[in-house]
Amino acid sequence: MNRQHFLFQSVAILVSLCSISTVAIAEPLPAAVATSSVSEIKRSIALPSPSIESIANFGEGMSRCKGKIFLNRASQNYFSALLPADYVAETASTGATNLWFYIPENRMAKAEFSLGANDDASGAIMHFQELNNVDGKNGLLKITIPPNTIRPNTSYWWDLALVLDDVDRSADVYMFGSINQQSLEQVSLDKSPAALALLTDVLSNPTSILSLDESKAQALATALQTSLDSETISMAESQLREYFISRHDDYGQLTQVIAELAQDSRTNAAELEEFEQKHSQMLLELAQVSAFFELWGDTANYLAMARATHPEEWQSLLEVLFLEKQGADAEGMISVLTTAQDF
Repeated sequence: MNRQHFLFQSVAILVSLCSISTVAIAEPLPAAVATSSVSEIKRSIALPSPSIESIANFGEGMSRCKGKIFLNRASQNYFSALLPADYVAETASTGATNLWFYIPENRMAKAEFSLGANDDASGAIMHFQELNNVDGKNGLLKITIPPNTIRPNTSYWWDLALVLDDVDRSADVYMFGSINQQSLEQVSLDKSPAALALLTDVLSNPTSILSLDESKAQALATALQTSLDSETISMAESQLREYFISRHDDYGQLTQVIAELAQDSRTNAAELEEFEQKHSQMLLELAQVSAFFELWGDTANYLAMARATHPEEWQSLLEVLFLEKQGADAEGMISVLTTAQDF
């Protein structure tokens, strides 16, 4: 690409992003904050509680036998997916799709991730990933499902297993869930009263992370404050969906610009840093809107990617996912995940 034309494109994209409210790049969480399950620090996003049909007791890992004895006893219950309690990952990603898991310290030989379609009677595996040498390790594991593997309007199952012995699988520790890809043009708002009330608060807040035109945001907030009839909700949903699609497109363009700048030896470091800061802010914005559209797989992915620069928002996600989770040490899990490194 002609460099002059490329930089002109880059600046144009950056200018278009400048309407995003400024978010300071956060320092790492102090120890006192990192170990608190309910932080009083100011956050730039407000996440609703996930709507789930049933709470699945997957947080401690489902064992085919006595597999849990091969996990670190202090954190054996933390083997978990970064998803609502039903372990359903809703996503609108049209490229690669990321799922995040926490793997506690263990004495297992390897980890295996499998993915298949729920309507495939043959049980064929569409994507398989194996990680060797997991013994003694712990951290946040990102599993990337390649582009074009999943498609809209089809439900898929996933399974993550920690394997002790390739031959005798009775000691495996595993969890499973599902993933659904939604079309951006068809995503629906969470219409629960609590979620709509929170959405109204975010829209009416002039300092929110949303880059939606302030007058339009205020008009939507006023409409939702006045009435929650189906016509008003449908109108708000349509306008927010249009804005959401636009931000998705902007994010894709900005990601490409950053990748190309990073590979160009002539790129100015300050120029690249400015783009990266805007990218970080956009991750928060997309995480916020994804949650209102119940795309919790995407919300978790965006905040996991942004956790180094926005630890407060990362902790906010952990609290929403785990504080009300049954059968697990929620506060201990949040404390561990707040500062967890990549696996």
